[in-house]
Parts: sequence; structure tokens; C-alpha cells
Amino acid sequence: MAGIAGIFCTDGRPADVSVLRSMADTVVFRGPDGIAYWNAGPVALAHMQFFTTPESLEERQPLVSQGGEACLVWNGRVDNREELKSELEAAGARAVDDTDPGLVLAAYLEWGTECVQRIVGDFALALWDARTRRLWCASDFVGIRPFYYFWDGKTFVFGPDVHAVLAHPLVSLKINEGMVGEYLLHQIRSRRETLYVDVRRLEPGRMLEVDSAGLRTTEWWRPDLSLLDYETDAEYAEHFRHLFDLSLKSKMRCHARWGIELSGGLDSSSIAVSARAILDREGRGEEEILAYSVTSPGKPWDESEDIRAVVDKARLTASVYEPLRVGLEFFRGRAEFWRDYPGTPNGEPLCLPMFIAVREHGVRVLMNGIGGDEVLMGRGAHLLDLAKRLGRPGSMRALLDRARYDCDIYTRDVSWQSYMLRRLTVGFAPSWARKTRRKLGLERHGIFTGEFLRRTNLGDRVAGEPELEHGKFASSAQQTVYFSIASGSETHLLAFDDREKIHAGIETRYPFLDRRVVEFCLRLPENQRQKGPVWKWLLRNAMEDRLPQQVLNKLSKAEFSEIVVSVLSDPQAQERFGSLRVESHTDWLDSRRLREQLDRDMALWPKWRLLAIDLWFAEISGCG
Repeated sequence: MAGIAGIFCTDGRPADVSVLRSMADTVVFRGPDGIAYWNAGPVALAHMQFFTTPESLEERQPLVSQGGEACLVWNGRVDNREELKSELEAAGARAVDDTDPGLVLAAYLEWGTECVQRIVGDFALALWDARTRRLWCASDFVGIRPFYYFWDGKTFVFGPDVHAVLAHPLVSLKINEGMVGEYLLHQIRSRRETLYVDVRRLEPGRMLEVDSAGLRTTEWWRPDLSLLDYETDAEYAEHFRHLFDLSLKSKMRCHARWGIELSGGLDSSSIAVSARAILDREGRGEEEILAYSVTSPGKPWDESEDIRAVVDKARLTASVYEPLRVGLEFFRGRAEFWRDYPGTPNGEPLCLPMFIAVREHGVRVLMNGIGGDEVLMGRGAHLLDLAKRLGRPGSMRALLDRARYDCDIYTRDVSWQSYMLRRLTVGFAPSWARKTRRKLGLERHGIFTGEFLRRTNLGDRVAGEPELEHGKFASSAQQTVYFSIASGSETHLLAFDDREKIHAGIETRYPFLDRRVVEFCLRLPENQRQKGPVWKWLLRNAMEDRLPQQVLNKLSKAEFSEIVVSVLSDPQAQERFGSLRVESHTDWLDSRRLREQLDRDMALWPKWRLLAIDLWFAEISGCG
């Protein structure tokens, strides 16, 4: 269940299975347990098998229905299996088998495309319906399992990675300059676009149908946006803990050993202690829980003491590793392999020694704390909500206090008064004014040429307001929580995490990104995310009797800038900055402004993004 790919010729031409095999060869690492193919005239499907659940051992994909009317390829996991099985039984539907794809295929035959609403889990799927001559595809609500595609009006091609789609001869390397601009600005807005014009991504929470009439996408994830109104903090904490345990228990369903990426922070530590609580409650307290950590004593990311406290509290079998120190050549190799953005210094190289150990230990699944910040951290936009309440008793005090706390938590570069003024000024400005300000900033102070800005319409791309196809937000804070999940940055982050882990032979599972958990957290009032100076208030309450006190009370996070500095200080990196290919071979960058900013010691992350895009560009343009 690590990858799916396919070709559909909507004009009736036979699909070329040999081309599909070539595409699958580029992602053979996704199918360590085998790759299987299915072909019926204009459609050909491939499935890359990676066994991680007990039921997956019985999977036979591509999966054809008993009547032959449908064929499914599924990359994912159904986390609400028992609930879905009960609904199918109540409807009188019979699954082909008891595997996850068997349940999904039965659900489609019973409810059609709306069946996706009933599935909780991480997934990407493609289903050929022979009755309608239509290919239906869908992605989970946050895009944990990536789905990339190409469509030219006659041929639809899809795969789990960008370079798999690029392997099809119809797909060109034409550069999507607008997306290049978003990467360089670190203002990734688009969830659909990639660095290539010809390669698109099925957006999270959407489904796609393609046939001879064309291609259509629709949004299927439509969460309830009304706010909860419980009487006490304890009620919120109890409800959250119930859903979190439900999420975690469903993700502990493995046929082999599993482990936890334990950083020592609140999120991963909550996963560890909750996993032990679940096993203890079920009378399985002697079962081993493996924990893997990366740290360096004395470094800004060192959380060794917190890790040890969690290991003792949750009775974990722990392994701790030093991060791998790499130079620019590592990322040049990644750009060559993925034919995409090569990642970040605080990403894959940081964890490679851990990945090697995980494989040696026979572990196939790792739990990860991504998602905790997105749904449980306080939001600076809450200042707008407080400002709208001015005039009510105590409203001014609440606004000023929150500005002080937020400034202390999120930035100490300015006074809290300046922080509050900037937040409110930007927040209450009309959208046209924000767009104008952003565009003027790019034109006057950015590193891009005027022609590039005009051609890509970059100012509008990054300053545009996110769109919501359903409902209305209950607050500005809720809106920012929603778009932290449904953002281009999150989509690309999860895609990078997926490809790096699966390339290492590991499936990542995210208990905080369970749809049941996220939909609950979206409905939280802001005082459950932050109360006074305490962020992640709800999580701390829910884990009060589980976490060690020192972790429960910590108000700091690990800091990895030193890792980035080490890569940028590599002699090859320094040499590269002197002769950037994107500077000499394109009209994207204004050399004078670029050199001025580099000479003035450009900030770390903008420098890394410039270097990363340069490595990718050199690889695909042949000017390396």
C-alpha cells in the first residue's frame, strides 16, 4: 500500500502497459513486497505493495469486483474499519474480502463517489468503473498520500511521485515559473501545482473524475465550522483524549514492529505516553514500544532530558542517534533522483541514521507528531477576534494581554505594541490593500526581475485570499487553523515527508492528522489552544496525568538553524552562491538586488531556498 500509478486514454486508444512499467520502475522502492498490473483496453493500473497492516498481507491489488464492473488501486489505510463494515452490513453490501481496499470497493459499489465521506484514514485511490467508462480518483483530506497527474485532453497519467509522472513520454519538463516564485518566497499557496507545468497534484480533500467528456474535480471534505461550547476545560480535554486515543489505536494496527519518532516535544511525547496508556488499559502492558530520537547534547535541538523522562514514564525501548552531517552534494543527489525540490537540511539528513536503525530493527511504521502545531497552537489572528469585541466589559484588557503573550511566544524582535499594531493593521485592511502592499514590496525590495513578476503574476499568487468552497468561518482564529491544514506549505511538507520515509522503507502515521481529531480541533474556541502565556492548553490538560511534569510544563521548542548553517557553510555551497545557474541561465532574478541581499547576509532560509531551487534547476535544465 505504498503507491499507485496508471494511464487512461480517454479517446479509446489502448493504454501502453510497457510505459506504465517504466513509470513504476522509477518508484520501485514503494513496492518492496511486489508490483502488480491490470489492463483493460484504454486503462492500465499499477499497484506497489508495502505490507504494514495485518489485513494488507491478504491484499491482491489491483482489485477487481466480483462482477468485473470496477477495478481499484488503493494506497492507504482505513482507520474506521469496524464502523465502515457495520455500515456496509446494514446496507446489505458484501465486500470482496476483509482487506481495506475490499471494504472501499464495496463502499463505492454501494454509495458511489460519496463513499469517500465515510472513510477515515490516509489514502490515495483510483477506481476504473467499466459501466460508466470513467476513472474516479480521490485523496485524503490533508493529502498524506500524494497523487500527481498529467492530463492533455486525451491521456490521463498518474503516479505517487513527480518523477514517476515525468517518466511518461508525453510529460514535458516545462518549468512552472509561478511555483518557482512561491518556493523562493517560501509563500507556497498552490496545493495543485508543482514545479512543472505538465504535472499537477490532486488537491487534498478533493476527488477527480475523468472520461471522454473531460476532467472534473470536486471538494469532498466539508468540515463543520461551528464552534463547540462546553462548560468546562475538563469536558474539552476528555473529548479530545477520547478522539486522540481512538486515532492512535487505529494507527497502532501493524503486522510488524512499529515505533515512534520521539523528539521530546509535547506532540511526540503525547503519542508515546498515550500508546502506553492504551496498551495498559487493554491488558497489554508488557508489549514493547520502540522509540527513536535524534539529538546532540548541548545543541539548540537537544531535548535529551525530556526524552529520557518520557522513555521512563512510558516504559519505552529507546534508541538515540546523532544527526547526519551532509554537504551540498547530498542535496544535489536528491535533486537528481527526485527531479524535484531536494528537501531541507533539517529534514531527511537529520534522520538518516535513525532510518537505517529502524530498518535494521524490522520496523515498518513510525508514528510522527506532525499536525499538533497546526491544530493546537494559538493563533495570532485571534487578536482580530478580540478587537471586534471591543466595548464589552474586559475586552480591552483581553486584547492587550493577548498581544503581550503572543509577542513573547512568537517574536521578540519588536515591542508587543508594534506587534499588535501590525497584526491589526494587516488583518483589518481590505484584501485589495494587502495585495497592493505585497506586490509593491516584491517590486521594490524583492530579488525578482520586473518581467518575471509580470509573467508569473507572483504578487497576486502569494497575496491572494485562500478560498473556501463551503460554509463560513466562525472566527479569524479558526480560519487560520483551517488554512494551516489546507495550505500549500502543509501539502508540500507532507509530500516531502512521505517520499523520504517511504524511500527509507518506512510508513509514517500521524495521530494528530486523523480526520476525527482535526475536525474536533477546528471547532475549538481559541481559549482551548492558548490560555494566557500557555500554548497548547488543551493538549496539556488532556495529557496531565500521562506526561512527565517537565514535559507537560515546557514552553520551548527545539531550534535547528545550526543544521542549516552547516550546509550553507559547505565550501561547495559557498562556491555555488558565486555562480548560481538560475541567475545566469534565466531572467528570474535581478542580479543587483540578489547580490546586495547576499552581501548583506541574507537570512538562512531564503538562502537555502535559493540554493535548493538552483540545484533542481541545474538538474532538469542540464546546466549543472
